[in-house]
Amino acid sequence: MRKVLGIIASLMILLSLLPMNQASASTYTQAEKLVTEAEQWAGALKWEISLEYRKTKYPNDPITYPNMDIYNNTKEPMLAAEKLLPSLSSIKRNELRKRIDNNVKVHYLRAQAYIDAITSGRKILDKTNYYNKLYVNSPISDPTVQAYHDLSSEIRKQAVLLYRVYGQSTRDAILEKYKTPGETARQNTIYTITAKMEFDKLKEMKRNGELLEDQIDVVSALIEKVENQNAKTLLESNLIKLLIGDVNNLHVDFIDVGQGDSIFVRMPNGTTMLVDGGDQSSGMDVVNHLKNEGLEKIDVVVATHPDPEHIGGLIDVLNEFPVGKVIDSGKTDTSDTYLEYKSLIDQKNIPFEVAEEGDLIDLDPTVHVEVLNSGANSSNMNDASVVLMVSHGEVDYLLTGDAGVGVEERLIQEYDLDAEVLKVGDHGSSTSTSQAFLEAVNPYFGILSYGEGNQSGDPQSEVYNRLINYGVDLISTIHGSIEMSDDGDYIYIDQHDTNNPAPEADISLTGVNLDTEVVTLKNNGSEDVNMTDWKLVSVEGNQTYDFPDDFILKAGSSVNVTSGGNAVNNPPTTLKWTDAYIWNNSGDSAQLYNSQGELVSEF
Repeated sequence: MRKVLGIIASLMILLSLLPMNQASASTYTQAEKLVTEAEQWAGALKWEISLEYRKTKYPNDPITYPNMDIYNNTKEPMLAAEKLLPSLSSIKRNELRKRIDNNVKVHYLRAQAYIDAITSGRKILDKTNYYNKLYVNSPISDPTVQAYHDLSSEIRKQAVLLYRVYGQSTRDAILEKYKTPGETARQNTIYTITAKMEFDKLKEMKRNGELLEDQIDVVSALIEKVENQNAKTLLESNLIKLLIGDVNNLHVDFIDVGQGDSIFVRMPNGTTMLVDGGDQSSGMDVVNHLKNEGLEKIDVVVATHPDPEHIGGLIDVLNEFPVGKVIDSGKTDTSDTYLEYKSLIDQKNIPFEVAEEGDLIDLDPTVHVEVLNSGANSSNMNDASVVLMVSHGEVDYLLTGDAGVGVEERLIQEYDLDAEVLKVGDHGSSTSTSQAFLEAVNPYFGILSYGEGNQSGDPQSEVYNRLINYGVDLISTIHGSIEMSDDGDYIYIDQHDTNNPAPEADISLTGVNLDTEVVTLKNNGSEDVNMTDWKLVSVEGNQTYDFPDDFILKAGSSVNVTSGGNAVNNPPTTLKWTDAYIWNNSGDSAQLYNSQGELVSEF
């Protein structure tokens, strides 16, 4: 047996020494050619990741990506050669494998580690730059604190790839360029961020009625260590305000301009911003609202897009007030309204900017105002609307202009849209406010800015119902301008009637079915009627149904009010009173009262 094995081994050795057949020789030639090509490119790639070489070739910025053509020209023949190796004899295979490993792959893998490090480093640098930008403008805002934590997380996540780079000098240079700025930013601001976090904890303790003395000492000690004078002043001011209960509020007014938008924002530090101005007939309404607020100038005017019901009223505003800057979507129009608006900006030499996504409108360090959408994103006028997120402490306002569902879908993918207040897009039209968008924003309050009886039929029933069914508390400007303010935690709301006489409603009871518990009402007039504060009364049962806030009964339409076992809620055609049985089958009558408490119909 031992003799047989010896013979077999000898035969195998002899076979390996025999000349290759023609096919095998051709494969070897092809593989050897590829290896040679890869070796030539690998020699160049070796220098592409050499720090000393890069300092000579790229003196202004040596720590950048290598020449990717050289990298790919090394990679492709190397991989192609490796695919051919299994078909070669062991001697030839080992010969070429050794050349690949020693002359090609070592440089390729080092280049790959270098490229990965640059990619990771850029991610850290992007986070660093974003954090520094926020810190300069609003050092103690919640977005700044979040950006600090995001930067810290990114450094931890990417650092492992930075340390895999071959060569101490190259590795140190990459760390110096990408990791050091982030670490420096964190170290220089750690007391500010920590003081802000401890201050927030102090606010929560005060709200809960806990003892504050020890926590006040913690916050005060941290503030003393803050080097940035702006941040230190803000923290000291906020601490004093918290302790004496005098926290400056952010004010956001949704002005009644009929079928249009106009939003006035006064920052805690007194600076101001006006977003849109309604149509031209509403211009003086906006002016008067601002004058009643004691306004003498406007720091920033934002025109979301050139539709007349958004920029028309700005003509009166620009004529009445000094304006520090105008920002708009960059979209143009041929309408007389737009041309007059643009001409005024030029005549008065008002600084003008086109909004870009990601821009910050810096008016108050405690308020974060960010552009989430602008004209560059769409050729459609509405979808080019400047969309703003205004954030103050724990309270966010999402101002959407007339941006449609397509824009909403993009915003859902790219931003955290959670906001307590949503200015409902496009006056409540079905072109905006999708279910997915509503779920992403998850608002407590929805602001409907529209004109009663408008030709567009806004707010459209599907959007209105979607908001109601989601549990959004709707407030409409048809009842007057809406004035909101917040202290960073709580929202306070007031509404002032514009005293415009409403057309007399013509609604009547057209049927009461005592058996099925269905009462039918019809709007016989030519105007839609908002039935907020209207009441339906069962006379015998002495039961009262209050119509939902901002329920609109369209002109010529009917609605059924249901109760009992078959009660359903399907606005705007059917409303649910209660599962209980209301109507007396032996005989009962229904009465309908308007918002002034006047009996308008009986059946």
